[in-house]
Amino acid sequence: MLIGRPAEEIIDYAEKNDIDLIVMGTLGLTGVKRFLIGSVAENVVRHSKVPVLVVR
Repeated sequence: MLIGRPAEEIIDYAEKNDIDLIVMGTLGLTGVKRFLIGSVAENVVRHSKVPVLVVR
C-alpha cells in the first residue's frame, strides 16, 4: 500500500520496480465531470516514462 497522490505513486512505483507496462482502467468520464474530478489514468499516461495501456 502506498500513500500519496495516486498518479505520482503509480509512476514512481513502476519506474523503481522496472515495470514493463502499466495497465489501468478508466470510467470514461468526459467534459466537465472529468475536469472537476480529474483523471488518474490521464495523469499517468501524460507523465509516465513506462508505456500505459488504458482499458475502458
